[in-house]
Amino acid sequence: MTAPGAPPNPNRDTTDRSIHAERNSVAAGTINNLVYNAANYFRDPRTRTWIIVGTFLTILAIAASTALLWPKPARPALEVAALRVADPSKIDADLYNAVSDAKEPFENESIDATAADITLKNNGTAPALITGAEVDVLYAEQMKDCTQGGGGPVVVSAGYSVKLPTPVPPRPFTVDREMRYEVKGGSTDRMTLSVGPDRQSFSSRLPYLIVAHISLEHDKSTERLDVGNIAIAVRAGQGYDQADGALDRECVEENFKLVEKLFEIQAVRSDEVNYVRDKYAAILADDQQPAKEQCQDWQDSSAISRLCAKYTKSELNVSISLRDRPALDRTMIVVRLTPKGRDLQYRILAAQQTPKYSTDRTPEWMGGSIEKDVGADYSPYSAASDGNSIEFNESTGILVMHVRLPVHFTFESVFISCDVEQKISQDNYSKIASTPAESKLTVERGG
Repeated sequence: MTAPGAPPNPNRDTTDRSIHAERNSVAAGTINNLVYNAANYFRDPRTRTWIIVGTFLTILAIAASTALLWPKPARPALEVAALRVADPSKIDADLYNAVSDAKEPFENESIDATAADITLKNNGTAPALITGAEVDVLYAEQMKDCTQGGGGPVVVSAGYSVKLPTPVPPRPFTVDREMRYEVKGGSTDRMTLSVGPDRQSFSSRLPYLIVAHISLEHDKSTERLDVGNIAIAVRAGQGYDQADGALDRECVEENFKLVEKLFEIQAVRSDEVNYVRDKYAAILADDQQPAKEQCQDWQDSSAISRLCAKYTKSELNVSISLRDRPALDRTMIVVRLTPKGRDLQYRILAAQQTPKYSTDRTPEWMGGSIEKDVGADYSPYSAASDGNSIEFNESTGILVMHVRLPVHFTFESVFISCDVEQKISQDNYSKIASTPAESKLTVERGG
């Protein structure tokens, strides 16, 4: 150490400069070595490739981690999970008198409506808000009344979700409806949408066949959510009425053309529309196999010992072997028909009665027409007519019925049974004999 105030030591300064120079030389050599080694590394292609790949993977990992950890904004992601046509349900309706053109309804009513049942799924994290529906009517035609049911002055205005203007404009046309319907994020929900005319006859069975395409506006999106096409009959139930109550084959042919045009458009169809098509096709189809008479026998001592029938699309012939002669004004023969596989029952009544409203009191066979079996109201007041006939052979005890069938009676096979009933009071009868329930006659339809 140099004492305070002592003059500087020139030898010490020289030593310090030598030390600094030596350190700088070592540092420079180290840097040169690093540069040299790095250059050598990059001269090796394999080493250079690994360095580039490692750098790229490191950057990619940092970017992925940032993207995963960075908070995402909540957004809806709405989609249609399913579309079907729901079973009919009741909606409110107002009835108006078309003759008086009254602006106020005279009665409130509930009618059946068939709606589109839409299942919506929100795959996002934010609620999806539906603000409107657009309904494009691709097909709309009104069926003719093949039941010959007539009509009246009453029209109905029903509370459909989407009301179509009447008279129906040229197709296609579009009807918009505003709404607010929310589907929570990460959830599935269902909504229904019914479509029908703003006014329609209430008294007549004149359904519209409609194909409508549905799309939904949501979340201020410029693109609507496509739901799909539905095909329905409006009012619900009147298509069944037309199919099951048809009396005129030419009318059925016209309606069938309307139904076939509807089926040219791909759509989710209601059960009613499918039923109408199948029923009309069965009415218009020709049977390939000839009709054959089929019989069922029981003991000779039975009140009914034999039952035979022959069944075509237009006629049913039934013969019944009776032990006892039917009593005038007292005995009722009831032939019951149950279509195979259907929850329906029909009947044919036959009774020899004295005319009540004629000066000619000669006994006549009454009944002979087919009707739905709706209870014990036995009132065959009119004589067999319109192609129907009833004959009883006194010597053989066989009652023969020739029954004209309505065009809607298209069942491939029917079970037939027979009851003999005795009058106990005015229009009241009690069963006194019947064919065994476990051995009904089965009859196949033929040409």
